[in-house]
Amino acid sequence: MADDQSSSSSSAADAADAQEQLLGDTIEHGSSEQVEAASPWARYTAKQLMEDCPYVVALKTIDTSLWGVPAPADASEAHATTWVAKTIHDYHLAMVWDNHLFDDYLGDFEGWTKEMFLKVERGTLKSLKTVLRHRGVYTGSNRARIADSLYNMIATENALEWDPAEFQSMDFDSRSK
Repeated sequence: MADDQSSSSSSAADAADAQEQLLGDTIEHGSSEQVEAASPWARYTAKQLMEDCPYVVALKTIDTSLWGVPAPADASEAHATTWVAKTIHDYHLAMVWDNHLFDDYLGDFEGWTKEMFLKVERGTLKSLKTVLRHRGVYTGSNRARIADSLYNMIATENALEWDPAEFQSMDFDSRSK
């Protein structure tokens, strides 16, 4: 009987170690040819993950198993769109505005190319631009292509200055400066 208990506690420990290793695996940033850790978000639908967020995103393109996984340089359309949708969700819920949000944006999209932004469905990109502007981050002229504006922001060290006419017509979040 002692052998049975020893055997079962040993296999339980092995299972716990395996699960810990699975959950603790880090995902190499920079390549989509990687083994990814099991995502706790994979059991949800995109609609469930975005339900508290009023911004429009391409729900059918989102891969919930990639939720929270930064998109690498060779990201698929689904991976790039999922990353953008997650940042929209996070920016909407975060208690961050203005220059602090701009800094978050720079970190979240570090290494992104214009081609990566072009992989994302236009309506989803428009929602990213809208949430940034609503929270006080100037994204450049409203007349510019959205992917160009979002990409060009990465190249700047400081947040862009608002165009006076756009600033006056903008409906900001009340907590933005």
